[in-house]
Amino acid sequence: MSDVTSADPSEKGELRATLRAQRRALSAGERLNATQQICSTLLADERVQSAGVIACYDAFDGEVDLSELYQALRALPTPPTLAFPVHRRGEALRFFEPLSWDAREGSYRRPIGPELRRDQLELVLIPGVAFSVAGHRLGFGGGFYDRSFPELSIACRQRERERQRQTQSPPDLRARETSGAICFGVAFSLQLTSTLPCDPWDIQVDAVVTERGWRVPNSGKTLLNET
Repeated sequence: MSDVTSADPSEKGELRATLRAQRRALSAGERLNATQQICSTLLADERVQSAGVIACYDAFDGEVDLSELYQALRALPTPPTLAFPVHRRGEALRFFEPLSWDAREGSYRRPIGPELRRDQLELVLIPGVAFSVAGHRLGFGGGFYDRSFPELSIACRQRERERQRQTQSPPDLRARETSGAICFGVAFSLQLTSTLPCDPWDIQVDAVVTERGWRVPNSGKTLLNET
């Protein structure tokens, strides 16, 4: 059963405000403990360890700060290339390996370095304001990730599941328009909800990791078991 409900913009706005406030209200101790657990869970996963190019994010507005994970990945014998996004209104994200940063007060830092194409990304770590247990995501409202990874949209995922049902064929894991990457949502457990107001173009991630472990939605393939 799908958890897609009618997407009333005001409902999305109210939910964003509530969850962003709750996320910012976490105590320093709660945030540190949860962040360390999330970083440890990600680092222990073989898909993270073996990925050659990982799309990361620079934490903003109380998002889970994965700096500890990035430091550990750079220390691996064969470290992956870490790519961070640049946000431009109305455009898809562009990802760059940060040799330096352009820091802007009250906004995301911009990475400065070589650009990585989206089809080079093997793993994408995606923040969000909320995720449903089915993997649907509520972002800030700019549509950056929805625009960047349209193959992850709810509508595309539903069409693929229907194709599998009708043809009794296995999932076509490479049938993606811009990337064959696995996409993990990253959030605190308070951001995981039973349902979300969704639009067809909203993305659905492959799994969500919180301090309580993994949540794998029924999206046509099994990546991990929830712990």
